[in-house]
Amino acid sequence: MPYSAIKHTIAIDYTPAYEQGGGIGRYVRELVAALARHDAETPFRLFIAGATQPDLPPAPAPNFTWRTTRLTPLWLARLWHRARLPLPVEMFVGPVSLFHATDFVLPPTRPNTRTLLTVHDLSFVRVPEAASPNLKSYLDEVVPRSVKRAHHVLADSTATKTT
Repeated sequence: MPYSAIKHTIAIDYTPAYEQGGGIGRYVRELVAALARHDAETPFRLFIAGATQPDLPPAPAPNFTWRTTRLTPLWLARLWHRARLPLPVEMFVGPVSLFHATDFVLPPTRPNTRTLLTVHDLSFVRVPEAASPNLKSYLDEVVPRSVKRAHHVLADSTATKTT
């Protein structure tokens, strides 16, 4: 069967769009809106940590569905990155061909799931005093590990790419 004939399901971490008005939240909302305008066939699953179904907006298109967990982003970070529990994100989103981590950090995935990690900037490296000591310590540990595990890394600026 040709590759183009196979249905691939893509999961996108929509948590920043749900929690943040600007910055990364806006980036994720715009990304999903563009995908909804240009791809009416690929099944997309939008994952939100710390959300419940009644709080969700309508799906952006019929091929988009919501996947949520009541576990907050803080608790998932504690489980995945502090305790390093290998609970794959597919426990929440179901089986997918690709998981797009939109906010610096890649959760555990099953071995057959391809991954895309977006790293927006490295200000915590370039201007360390701009981040709280706890956040900087966390990002210093988790971002390089996430980059190493990701199949693809999207740096949305040249400065980030070259750092």
